[in-house]
Amino acid sequence: KKTTSKRSLKINTKDSSKSKESPPHQFEVYKLRKIGDLRMIGCMNEKGFAEIGGVFNRRNYKKAKLQIKFKKRRIKVHNSRRVWNCELFPPQSIVDPIRMKVQWQEIHKNSASKKMGNLKLFKYDTLQEDDADIPVSDYVGLSRHEFFDAMLCVARVVGDDDGVNGTGTGLVTRKSKAKNPFEFSVDMVQDKRTSMIAQKKKDAADGDLYVHLHEFVTQYLYEFVYRNDAVLHAYLHDTEIAEEVKQKLRSSVTVLVKLFKKFSSLSRDQTHTTKHELELGVDEWCAMAVEMCNAAESVDRGVWKHGGRPTMDEIAECFVLSKNEELINDDEICFVEFQRCLLYFANICFKQCPDATYQVLPFLAKLDLVLKWGQKLESQKLKFTSANLYKSDTLTKIKRIKSMHHNLLDRKNSNSGASFA
Repeated sequence: KKTTSKRSLKINTKDSSKSKESPPHQFEVYKLRKIGDLRMIGCMNEKGFAEIGGVFNRRNYKKAKLQIKFKKRRIKVHNSRRVWNCELFPPQSIVDPIRMKVQWQEIHKNSASKKMGNLKLFKYDTLQEDDADIPVSDYVGLSRHEFFDAMLCVARVVGDDDGVNGTGTGLVTRKSKAKNPFEFSVDMVQDKRTSMIAQKKKDAADGDLYVHLHEFVTQYLYEFVYRNDAVLHAYLHDTEIAEEVKQKLRSSVTVLVKLFKKFSSLSRDQTHTTKHELELGVDEWCAMAVEMCNAAESVDRGVWKHGGRPTMDEIAECFVLSKNEELINDDEICFVEFQRCLLYFANICFKQCPDATYQVLPFLAKLDLVLKWGQKLESQKLKFTSANLYKSDTLTKIKRIKSMHHNLLDRKNSNSGASFA
């Protein structure tokens, strides 16, 4: 049931998984919140202690698979994750709480043994929207019907061939100078808010809204999104990589490991750890991708002359898409996810789009180029700080731009009296 998404759960400390940092009254508190149709996020005791993420079973919403990532432990264990297989049970009477049974196992990548155990949880209280650890404003997701409503809204914004000054309400048309129809500013949307409300009433009467949706799907979604995803789907299905691609990655694994270690160590001293103990953040990944694009120019000076270079937004999207669905809220990715991230990155280089001014290459050819750029980047000497850490001017620039962007948004929100997450 969807009502099980906002709840606070407690567990008796007699269970074998009890922590010494548990709250008083001999209970540990688990907070869980549902996002969209399937996703679930939460925390144990507090967000700084352990984070929870996972998905519901698509065929049975009473069951879910979650993973816990501990942040505070008496003994620090690298890459230790606890997997939960959960099932909800309805109360037997009106005074009984909703209960959850959990079978868990703790997996260490560098260990053959697995810890296992069982939990019995009960619903203690409703999780408030402004909860200090997982406020609803920080975790926004769309259910299926909300997704289709959003598509209708975007179809009205993207518009038709009449353009902004015509009879249509489109902000970006096929005649626009923008190469990507999704590249329009928030200010443009706000300026058209009044006319959109009036157009919404008109669309409801004559059915033009659904004509806009059809045109949006066939002319934009298919051309700019689906065609590229379909190409990658042949080589990467969910988290499973095709054997042909695996062989290419194995042939360059030494270079990839060195790159992964260098960029994941930019902000902390991890030069003596193994690839299984490192994790890569989104800023570090963006810095690596940008520097690979720059390294491509040193291999072929005119490689981006006619376009095809990924944007920063597209590079950041590769990072999100590479994650496991249970760990979508994690701030970092491991080496296995990093390899998937490279595949998404290769796919957006010289991607298929209408009227492309560059040569659209096959996926395997683009992957060969990316691995070649990575080898070129790894051979370059990186700068070091006084603390013997790797230094990247690109990473510094990315963080500075993000900080300026956040400050600008904060000022706009404070001036308008609104708050957005």
